[in-house]
Amino acid sequence: KYGADAVRYYLMSNPIVNGENLNFSEAGVDEVAKKFINILKNVVAFYGLYKEHDDGRTPSNTHVLDQWVTARLVETLQTETEAMERYDLADASRALQSFVTDLSTWYVRRSRDRVKEAGDDRAEALATLRSTLVTFSKMLAPFMPFLAEMIYRDVAGAPESDSVHLQMWPEPASLPPFMGGVGGGSQESEGVLAQMGEARAIVSRVMEVRDNTGRAVKQALGKMTVTTPSGAIDPGILTVILDEVNVKAASVVKGAELSVDVDTNLTPELIREGMAREVTRRVNGMR
Repeated sequence: KYGADAVRYYLMSNPIVNGENLNFSEAGVDEVAKKFINILKNVVAFYGLYKEHDDGRTPSNTHVLDQWVTARLVETLQTETEAMERYDLADASRALQSFVTDLSTWYVRRSRDRVKEAGDDRAEALATLRSTLVTFSKMLAPFMPFLAEMIYRDVAGAPESDSVHLQMWPEPASLPPFMGGVGGGSQESEGVLAQMGEARAIVSRVMEVRDNTGRAVKQALGKMTVTTPSGAIDPGILTVILDEVNVKAASVVKGAELSVDVDTNLTPELIREGMAREVTRRVNGMR
């Protein structure tokens, strides 16, 4: 019903691998299938949809989203490797599911517009996604051998004589560098992770304001003020935040705690823009 990979991962991510008791739950296997395997397959399908536009380049990781997903991959690889070295299969496997969630709900979703328009940025996004999936297939292989093989074959274009299970275990130094490299625990990697974590916290707060005031995310808003302890946000990350929350502009000020102040007043121009987005959404739905 669920496949060998789902059952295998469910067992390996539970205390049973440490010799403890386990009350087997089909619901747990179902959760693995839906929240891990299906999500990862959707990411692979997304890459396959635009694969013809991938020119095979090595990622340069100049875009902040590419930097972040590479840093998250390195972080996950280090966590998994350290756990495997001490034979802690449960910790090693759980790190993988957390990464897949971030890959899908943040990187791929925020990169959709990038890959839809021809240009160098699309090629970079696809190259980063390809590199990430190929590396992740090697990390996944001990826990989901069949899915890992499928991803490796489909994304890397490996011949039948090759296999993900014949590859060497990935090393952080082998991944595409940025800003001087993302080697183990580098300050650049940690900085990007911290900044993007703050960005996602800001997005969460803005969405909460939208919910409380009845302003759907499809309705553009004019401006907001963000208060951060540092008083600054990287311009590339600020662009990601504004796109995600659909706000035109933001000013950043320094304060003791992270907070947001969103101007929810609608001008005629903003209302018309919201109507245009809704018309576009409905037309696309009809198509």
